[in-house]
Amino acid sequence: MTEWEKQQEFEEFARAAMLFKPLSSALSAKFESRSHLDVEHEVMDALAKAR
Repeated sequence: MTEWEKQQEFEEFARAAMLFKPLSSALSAKFESRSHLDVEHEVMDALAKAR
């Protein structure tokens, strides 16, 4: 692989990383963690039992 090809590969990966990073953070904002959901279920169960 020539130095030019190595540089092209590096630039291609850098562009892909710039595109992927905002996409992954945008997608992660749409989902909740399992631990958050477990706590929410515990609170809802406690409220249901209190009634």
